[in-house]
Formats: sequence, structure tokens, C-alpha cells
Amino acid sequence: MNPAEIPTGYEHTWHHSAFARQALAGVCRRQQLLSVDTPLTPARLAEHFSACWPWANPHQNERLDEFGGALRQFRTSAVLAIMARDLAGTADFSETLESITALADMTIDAAYQAAMTTAVAQHGIPRDASGAPQDMMIVGMGKLGGRELNVSSDVDLIYVFSEDGETDASTPQSRSIDTSTFFTKVGRRIAALLGELTADADGRFAASLSIAGVQPGLHTFQVNGTGLDGKTRSVNVGVVVSPTLLPSPLPTELPATGDQPDVAVLLLAGMFMLSGVALVNRRRLS
Repeated sequence: MNPAEIPTGYEHTWHHSAFARQALAGVCRRQQLLSVDTPLTPARLAEHFSACWPWANPHQNERLDEFGGALRQFRTSAVLAIMARDLAGTADFSETLESITALADMTIDAAYQAAMTTAVAQHGIPRDASGAPQDMMIVGMGKLGGRELNVSSDVDLIYVFSEDGETDASTPQSRSIDTSTFFTKVGRRIAALLGELTADADGRFAASLSIAGVQPGLHTFQVNGTGLDGKTRSVNVGVVVSPTLLPSPLPTELPATGDQPDVAVLLLAGMFMLSGVALVNRRRLS
């Protein structure tokens, strides 16, 4: 995208953000651009998701393998719009915080609904000792709970369910498990839906490195750094090590590195960094 093609209202975002210059063309190509002429309320964000991803139903199993990609495309589209209104001065500080918080609320809830659909298909409905169905409550801590989430905030979640029990294995080919294991699987699936990278939503980046002694396969590197505020932060980066260069969508025109395996590094860390996630049985809190 060249400057002449910048959508109306996104000029400041394009000029001030490398992320916008990278992502805006894809959002426009997929016809997922969000208008920035009015405030980005929760209702507007919900309407945008329904209009651009009408197939993304968290209660239907047919396309749940694509659901995470839809959430990440939605996140990119919404973040660009939030940035556009903020940098243009058309949104005040409270609107920006509310829009970011609403985006987190929507994506976390959608990921939970999709994760539950998958888990119920595998194990049936979770029930307590009396046979009543159980659900899981997600508590947003810190700035999310106070509806003051900003673009650099972590998302702190606590998962709560009522009491121990088992799933009823009521769905075809399902297997009963205890509710603690069931909701643990749901929580992990939520994190995967929000954090896994997809080629359509994120693009892929690769680097060719030579690292002696690293076996082919999936690895995790921890990257540490110091922010402008002087605070040290870290992020886990997924790394795929292959004896040969990986096929498209990863770039293939990378230089050879001799006998050592090439390393394709996925540089984007996730939709939201989920920190402090815990699974709590509410009965044990009393």
C-alpha cells in the first residue's frame, strides 16, 4: 500500500505506526476495515465482527479450527481503528480505554465459547455432584477488571468453577473426565485461540540461523528486554527448527547455513499476553 491508498481517517496511524503500515493493506484487501467516523463502542465492535466474519460461530464445530484466525483478524482490524481515532484526536482517553477493554472482553468470551464447544464435543457436559450442568466463570483482574486496559497491558484472568464433578459423556464418541481436568483443558484452549499465530491474520517471518546441538522440532525461546520505562519484560517466542528450509507460507529464499538446521522464528507473540492465569475451584475459596 502506498500513501495515496491510505483509507480516510487512517492517515495518522499510517505515518506513526510500523504495525499499521504492515497490517493495513491486508485488512483492506480482506474488506475488514472498520470505519472510524463514530466512537468504537462495544456494540459497533460486535456488529463489525458479525459483518466481516459471519461464519465464525463459536457454538458450531464445523469451522472451529479457523476460529482463532478470525479472532486475530478481528483484533488487528479493531486495534487499527482504535489507533486511528486516538492518534487523530477524535477519541478521548476514556473512549480509547473502553474500546480496548471491550475488544478484550469480546475476544476472551468468544474464545471461551469456542473452547467449551470443543471440550463438550470431546467429553460431554460438565456436571456437579447433583447432576446439574456446570459453567466456568472468567474473572478479569487488574486493568481489565477495572475497564482501564491499554495497548501495553497484560491480561490477568482467573478461571472459577463451582465444585468437583464429572462430565456426562453425552456427545458421540466422548469420554468422561473430572470437571477440574475439563476446565483446565478449556482454559488452555482459550489461551491457544487468543495466542496462536495464523498466516492469514499475522503473516509469517523467518530467520535463518545456525545453532549447534539444537534438534529439529518445536522449541520455545524466552526473549528478555527493557522497555522505555526501564522495566524488564520477557516474552516466549515459538521456534520451529527444520533440517531444511520450511515451505510457504514461510519465506523460502533464505540463505543456506551449512550442516546446521535452519530456524524459522515466529516473531509475533500473541493477541494478548495472558499472565497469571489460574484455575480455581470456588468451593476451596470459602
